[in-house]
Amino acid sequence: MKLLKLYSNNPSFHDIQFNPTGLSIIMGETSQSGENASLKGNCNGVGKTTALRLVNFCLAANSNEGLKKIPKEWSFFLEFELNGQNHRIERSVGNNTLALDDKAIKLARLQKFFDGNGPFLIDKNVSGLSFRSLITRFMRHRREDISDEIYPVSSDQKPSDATIRSLYLLGAAYLLAERKKLNAVKLNNIRNQIKQYKEIKKNSRNNELGIDADLASHKQRLERLKAQLENMNIFEAFDDIRREIKDKEEKIETLFQKISINNYQLASINKALDYTPDMTADELKGLYEGLKKLFKESALEHFDKVEVFHKQMAENRTHRLECDKQQIQAENERLNNEYLHLKESAKRLEAQLKNRHSENEYQALLQEKNMHELEIERLGVVQKEIAALEQQQAKIRSIIANDNFEATKYVASSPLDCQSGLFQRLMLQFGEDIPAGISITANGGNNQIQFDLKVSAQSGKSTGITHEMTLAYDWLLLTHGSNHDLGFVWHDNALFADIDAGHRAKWMEFIYQNSIDTGKQYIMSINSENFEKSSPYWSEDILQKLQERVIMKLSGEKDTDKLLGIYFDDK
Repeated sequence: MKLLKLYSNNPSFHDIQFNPTGLSIIMGETSQSGENASLKGNCNGVGKTTALRLVNFCLAANSNEGLKKIPKEWSFFLEFELNGQNHRIERSVGNNTLALDDKAIKLARLQKFFDGNGPFLIDKNVSGLSFRSLITRFMRHRREDISDEIYPVSSDQKPSDATIRSLYLLGAAYLLAERKKLNAVKLNNIRNQIKQYKEIKKNSRNNELGIDADLASHKQRLERLKAQLENMNIFEAFDDIRREIKDKEEKIETLFQKISINNYQLASINKALDYTPDMTADELKGLYEGLKKLFKESALEHFDKVEVFHKQMAENRTHRLECDKQQIQAENERLNNEYLHLKESAKRLEAQLKNRHSENEYQALLQEKNMHELEIERLGVVQKEIAALEQQQAKIRSIIANDNFEATKYVASSPLDCQSGLFQRLMLQFGEDIPAGISITANGGNNQIQFDLKVSAQSGKSTGITHEMTLAYDWLLLTHGSNHDLGFVWHDNALFADIDAGHRAKWMEFIYQNSIDTGKQYIMSINSENFEKSSPYWSEDILQKLQERVIMKLSGEKDTDKLLGIYFDDK
């Protein structure tokens, strides 16, 4: 697959005709004056990255990221060669129009077209492999696509996806990596299912018991309930008699309280009778003699009458207490008789209920029995499901353990030595002999990753070593990768800006010739200032050849000199 031409339905757009093989340079020229003085000396915002985003958009991207400020009625056309046939995609920014070879097509169908007919030999057994997930590795259009790890890009949702896709393009054991990811997902799902079943178990009465102990407890209680129900003697009048007994017990309690009060009153009366507050005649006379000293004798001449009065009062008190005592004793006798009668009656009724049960008691026990049966059935299902899940869990863990062993043996065979050597030679093209390579190790951890992949180079003089590794790694995948027949890679200015000028010059000189030799397209966007800083390192012949490979010059001098031919803020 190669890119041929990018153009628009709007005449202000600057069409881009790609070189069929070799290097194609899109140059962003430095503004010398510009309508906005703040842009002087600046070649950003002229459309270099926008061109890359437009190609990505036309190649069935899910969104128009970075293009939303372009008028929605604008449509873009991308002509490309695929499997010896020329095709054209038309797509409007507002997504109102999408066509392949002038025939309307849905986005999902277009993506399937590329999956089935595109440059990648998609393995349908691997869910994460698709044209869209792989093409972004050859046209890094986001800042996040450039990272220290080199091989992942922002479209990789998980680290395991990045590893599998990279192993696929490197021709390494991607199926082994895919299997661990799938088995790890299965294990996680099983753990969640077991957890859910154990949450169901918590709803039982004995939630602190294990399932086995809880089941045994319910079964024991069920057997006791069955025995009780079998031996129950149902008495229809049971509840009526029980209510009658309760009524008598309430009356007995009332009588008991009355008798207790009466006994207390009798005790008080007996105590009062034992106490004699009366004064004897001699005591009264002594008191009288003493009073003579205080009062006249005439005032105390009726002593005999006083003595008689005092004696009558004492006799009246005793009589009254004896009468009260007799009345209370008589009432107590009546109450005691009634009390004993009620006690005897209640006892006879209790005898009728002995070894008999009410219908309500029977139904209550029956309901409890049914509850235990249902709980035993429910816990039995939970127990069986957990056991089945744990068996699956053990099998998957066994498979993962075997795969981990296979991964260890695979790594020991040095499967990426060839690719690592090629990467080392590509890194030499930047002009500095530094240790570099691609390493793979087995990951036996409890995760979705079977292999740890690392693209590395010892940092030399260049501050842009990460970018150099990215350039070399992408070119390695394009020219010596597996499972694809892709014919182009696109590197944006962001990858060149921080690279040492001399290193950049050597890479561009190398890529000029190597892209011709391999028949691949190397599309690069670069600012003129970065190009010019590297030019002293080139011979006149190389400089001329590189200049001849410039297919588009964009400038910020005027809006019409930009890619779209209008002012466009892609921030």
